[in-house]
Amino acid sequence: MTGGAASVARLLIQDLPDRTCLRIDGRQSSASILVGFLRHAARALGDDPMLLGHSIHWESREICRVLVALGFDVDVIDIGSPPPATERPYAASLTLHDHLLKVGPVLAPNAVKMMWMTGSHPAFQNSAEMERIQRLEERRGCVYEPKRQIANVPGELAAIELADRCLLVGNATTLSTYPAGWHRKMELIAVSAAGVHAPKDPTGFVPPSREFVWYSSSGAVLKGLDLVLDVFAARRFPTLHVIGSVEREEDFLNIYHAELDGHPRIRRHGFLRGDDPRLAEVFGRSVAVLHPSASEGMSGSVAHCLQIGLYPIISRTSGIDLPEGAGAYLDACTAPAIEGAVEKVLAMPTPVLAEEIGRIQRVALERHARPSFTSRLLDVFGRWLAHLPR
Repeated sequence: MTGGAASVARLLIQDLPDRTCLRIDGRQSSASILVGFLRHAARALGDDPMLLGHSIHWESREICRVLVALGFDVDVIDIGSPPPATERPYAASLTLHDHLLKVGPVLAPNAVKMMWMTGSHPAFQNSAEMERIQRLEERRGCVYEPKRQIANVPGELAAIELADRCLLVGNATTLSTYPAGWHRKMELIAVSAAGVHAPKDPTGFVPPSREFVWYSSSGAVLKGLDLVLDVFAARRFPTLHVIGSVEREEDFLNIYHAELDGHPRIRRHGFLRGDDPRLAEVFGRSVAVLHPSASEGMSGSVAHCLQIGLYPIISRTSGIDLPEGAGAYLDACTAPAIEGAVEKVLAMPTPVLAEEIGRIQRVALERHARPSFTSRLLDVFGRWLAHLPR
């Protein structure tokens, strides 16, 4: 259902100076919902290239379309934007971070206040990144600036406290970073994966080259790239492919210049969109993805790799659930632990490795499929908003 929940409806999209309005053409709902997410994504058509990139763009649009499909009018503003000038109070809102604290004046007194959450507890993430940075600076005698710090932790926590309902992109590990008293109003949803590159068939699960991939977004140290580079620079392992936004981190590029730009078995590709043929070529040569992240909600890049048919070597804080007895969790995100996991993959008999990858891929293709994401939204929002008029 890549077209979205409301693609078959007569969806009317109207841009106003302070918001984008979505509704079913020809009718006005009795209840209107304010969404503070990505306004540009809400307007995107099915063939827009942005919908092939980071999952948050498609997910933002799909949230709006699901709410329209449930019978509500939806007004969309960007994260952090001031509330729009509207005469009709909103019956519900869906916001991220501390945005809920800003939109209160335009909500009805009994409005359903919903939060969309994409990461671990903000204080947990901040601490996890700073611990990783301290270890890097001690090992390399360097200076690295934090990249993934949550700026307003008290504001985010106040917004969660104020919210009636929270939908967390993550798993039980992600949820465990939050106080137990909040769990009653939190529900989980699995991240969607773009799935734009055809999944491998079993004959391609274990290519002769058995190369490896690190594939992630910003925050190289939080995501463990430094640890992976240390391992592959020190050992004669097969090629490591580095894919992501590391080129935006000048300090990291300076610290790891020799590894990223001068090592014969480490290749830096920069950011590659899901439909880029270069990404397909790398995936075809690779057997496993490495993701020793210190904090996530649920890693969309790992979910994508599992759908393709790569073996996961991941931290539990990646937020990804693996089938029993398949894949490798790094209970200690250290260079020796990563090295041991890589050695194990290289030593595994092809039939055994292929069988594990196949089981993982089958689960990922269902769990992280866009139709599964839409179905979960319809269920959750349908229950949370059942009492509102349409």
